[in-house]
Amino acid sequence: MKATNIMKQTSLFLAVLAVFVCRLSSACAAEIMTWQDCVNRTIKNNTDIKASREQLESAKHLAKAAYSGFLPQISADFNVNRGNSYSFSQLGGVPLNVPAGDNSTSSASISLSQNIFSGFYDASLVDQGVANTDLSSATLDATKVQVSFDLKSAFANLMYSQKYLQLTEKIIERRKENAELVELHFEGGIENKGSVMLANALLGQAKYDKIVARDSIDVSREQLARVLGVDSSTDIEISGGIPLAEPGAEPDYRQIAPETPKHRQSVAEERVNEVGVTLARSNFYPSLDLTGTVSAQGNNSFPNASRRSFMLNLSLPIFAGGKDYYDLKSAAAQYASSTFQRMSVDQQLQPDLRKAFKNYSEAIEKLKVDKAFVEAAEVRAEIARSKYNNGLLSFEDWDIIENDLITKEKTYLLSERDRILAEANWELAAGKGIVQ
Repeated sequence: MKATNIMKQTSLFLAVLAVFVCRLSSACAAEIMTWQDCVNRTIKNNTDIKASREQLESAKHLAKAAYSGFLPQISADFNVNRGNSYSFSQLGGVPLNVPAGDNSTSSASISLSQNIFSGFYDASLVDQGVANTDLSSATLDATKVQVSFDLKSAFANLMYSQKYLQLTEKIIERRKENAELVELHFEGGIENKGSVMLANALLGQAKYDKIVARDSIDVSREQLARVLGVDSSTDIEISGGIPLAEPGAEPDYRQIAPETPKHRQSVAEERVNEVGVTLARSNFYPSLDLTGTVSAQGNNSFPNASRRSFMLNLSLPIFAGGKDYYDLKSAAAQYASSTFQRMSVDQQLQPDLRKAFKNYSEAIEKLKVDKAFVEAAEVRAEIARSKYNNGLLSFEDWDIIENDLITKEKTYLLSERDRILAEANWELAAGKGIVQ
């Protein structure tokens, strides 16, 4: 008997120990990150930013390569040709295997070519390289701003999900206490069965909300992991909050709009297509090139007989089957399209900025209002509970007040999140961001 008890106690101890180790390992596996930790990780690992940076590097190298058209092109060539010739019988055409002589030759040459005029093609390539670099730079800034928005949104959503889970646990405890209180009143004959059933149903709803909260944490965690550039299966938990700023006085939208990456992108895109028209038009101009060559040739040894030549080449395009004409038409249409797109962006920037700032300001005021509602609802709920417990308030009236408190608490959590998202959206519209 004692042995059985010892075995049971040992099994119970091992089970408790296993649960403890499991929870400890889960806690150790979870990576707890602050807002600044997330910012640093995003700057280091985010793949969108890395891709945009590499695109900018590529554009810079191509811009430097465009200057090659103004520099001379130098090429060298060295050839050695070895072989034997044989005499053939005039009667039978059979080789006599008698060497007639060694025909080995060697030659070397070096050429220098300089374009003098290319129909403004080379100059346009340089301008296009500069414009593409400006476009890639603006795109990188736009990517950083977008990633900043994504990071703040993902952090705010995960923070909301974690707080919502805590709120559902609090609501479950409150609903459980309410159901027990209603049950006592029912047993005392002062409450009906329907009230007991409704109280239990509300408790079940609270437990369901907790399940939803847990699921939303998993989704929000994966969204944050994507922005951070880490494996989506990484167990991430966040602590603390996001530093928030007050909107201040309404800004001058006309001054902000030209500084946004969106405007800079549209301007650079228009410039790229404008240069494209010049490039297409260069096909109609003549091309003038100067080429100088120094060469040497010899037999059975290193070449020694040298000669020099100079050539001035003028090439004039006359007809290319209509290709040049239609290329120019296409480039002009593309330039016109980018101009209209730039105008459309500029027309939409100020309304978007104004709307984002208004929403930002309104979200801050709404948060203050919702906080006041929660404080009032908490006082009303405590008073209502006391009245119901003393038989001074019906279950229906008490239930309305209880539901109002829970609704106000959920709304306040949403307002906290929406206030962060509104600030993030304003930063996105204004071209600002924490990621640099």
